[in-house]
Amino acid sequence: MSDLDELGPSLQSLHISEHKINRIVGNVFACGNSYVVERLPDVHDDFFTVLEGDGVPLVAKDASLDRFARLVDQGYPVLFRRPPTWGLDFFISMVAARLDLKYKELDPFAPFRAATPPSKWSRHNLHRYHILHLDLGSMNNPTNLIPDLEAYFHQQCMALIAQYQLNMHFPPPKCVRCGIPYMTITCFAMYLRDHRIMAPLLVIISNFDAPIWSLGNCGPILDSLFNGLESATEREVIGGLLLFSDFNDGTLFPCLKRRPDEPFPDSPKRHLVNLKCTLDVTYHPAFQTAVGFSRQDIADLDEAFKSKGKLRLQTLLQAVDAKTLPANFNGPWDTNNSSLLELAMESDTMDVAMYPTRLVFNLVANYIL
Repeated sequence: MSDLDELGPSLQSLHISEHKINRIVGNVFACGNSYVVERLPDVHDDFFTVLEGDGVPLVAKDASLDRFARLVDQGYPVLFRRPPTWGLDFFISMVAARLDLKYKELDPFAPFRAATPPSKWSRHNLHRYHILHLDLGSMNNPTNLIPDLEAYFHQQCMALIAQYQLNMHFPPPKCVRCGIPYMTITCFAMYLRDHRIMAPLLVIISNFDAPIWSLGNCGPILDSLFNGLESATEREVIGGLLLFSDFNDGTLFPCLKRRPDEPFPDSPKRHLVNLKCTLDVTYHPAFQTAVGFSRQDIADLDEAFKSKGKLRLQTLLQAVDAKTLPANFNGPWDTNNSSLLELAMESDTMDVAMYPTRLVFNLVANYIL
């Protein structure tokens, strides 16, 4: 039995087809059965919720998704930060969908590939992982972090078994190993292999450093957790590790309200978690436009909403400029890494002015809808 056969009939309930998305202008697509954009997504909608919403705009992030997939395939743990209200959670849901095995037959990205030149989309690494998506910001008031992490990880491993309809039962944490939280995840990955479920396990962790902000001095516990997962990635025990956060540890301050071509300010970061081999791509030029909207995206959204026919005294870009200064995420990165160098050579390394998703959508609601 193949990994896909293990998934059972639940795939058929997604109802995703190539007729559900239509390009309007530029990178702006209309979701559902609509050929116009008419309304905004809810602030908490994920990728699949937006796909199913008639007349909801979706700004494609194809290049960024492909680049994340390439780094995962090359065996690198990856870290990426963006501020709150920029749409990081939505992007994470797109990354997970891009790599998730259960969407192999009903590929939600097929409509984008149908509307995009083939050279812009890579099918390499597409839908080949079991996704273990953890959110350390969702843990309810952890008081004893190590057992709380073990219990949460085990709960999410069991949820994965149910989600993929795998015929197995993963023993509780005390049966695995007590006191070392990352072992719950690595033992689960080996447990899958022991049951001949060979698709690799990709671990995606949202708000990976949230316990530091809620509990304070837990750095050594998180160091042990992430260093163990880094090692498991290097040894191919797990198929990859993606760390995301919207907490500002000092990394994001130099980027905010910084126009393109302004020099990168000398602002020290606080290394609250000591990662050993994870690639931090927060400043990498290839990922500048992964989250949020560029000026071209905003102009495309303005054009896409023209069907609303509302009389306006200014363009959406003018409204944005009147409200805020841009952010510029192009900064210093590890130029000694060959994979990052390759991505930089393939992408536009010029500074890009970027704007928060929620602010732009709020202005769409105020000036257009």
